Amino acid sequence: MIYLDSIAIQAQQLNDNHGLSIYSAEILSQWIIQSWTGVGSLAVELLSGSLHGTLFERYMCRLALAYYMEGDIEKAWGDFVAAMHATTEVETNLECPICYEVIGEGVQLKCDHMYHKECIHTWFDKKTTCPMCRYDIINGVSN
Repeated sequence: MIYLDSIAIQAQQLNDNHGLSIYSAEILSQWIIQSWTGVGSLAVELLSGSLHGTLFERYMCRLALAYYMEGDIEKAWGDFVAAMHATTEVETNLECPICYEVIGEGVQLKCDHMYHKECIHTWFDKKTTCPMCRYDIINGVSN
């Protein structure tokens, strides 16, 4: 089984420490594939991760799968970068529109709506839009 959480954390640290550019897509994909330590089929594990992981894991697996299957790595990279930069950490006394509790330390989407990190990540398990205005965080457009 691929250890998505561990790989996702390491990939996030790579990004935070060194920054990732468009030229890093192939290197990051190779690194994800090399980090896989499972006994099952890599393609099946990446497909499962791209469907069932967290937002970051899903797009990380889609990037690696695009590279592995010789797909459109540039589009997968664009989606991966969009998912990486979907939220910004904030501190606010506003109420979370999902759970209706004061946010405190939370995250803000590009559309300026703010949420608890856990609340929006649970939402992102199903959709990649803002729950309030339907702003598409991957394509950067309002619906």
